[in-house]
Amino acid sequence: MLPGSAWSPSRHRQRTAESVVIRLLIVAAVAIYVVFWVRALIDLARRSDLSGSAKAGWAIILLVLPFIGLAVYTMVRPARV
Repeated sequence: MLPGSAWSPSRHRQRTAESVVIRLLIVAAVAIYVVFWVRALIDLARRSDLSGSAKAGWAIILLVLPFIGLAVYTMVRPARV
């Protein structure tokens, strides 16, 4: 072992705490993304200004390219008035 790399309980607890925080942040980010993605699919299904084929095209884009598709759909979607 290298000097200073020996196992110590305090260092192990610190790494474990950091790992837990990182995992919680990842889970929160994924949950937020899933909520936005489902919301976009529901919004897409309810839109009356799009034809059936346009809805199908957007749904395929959202399924095949989830991150990019969601970002583009959110940007080009008309605002509700």
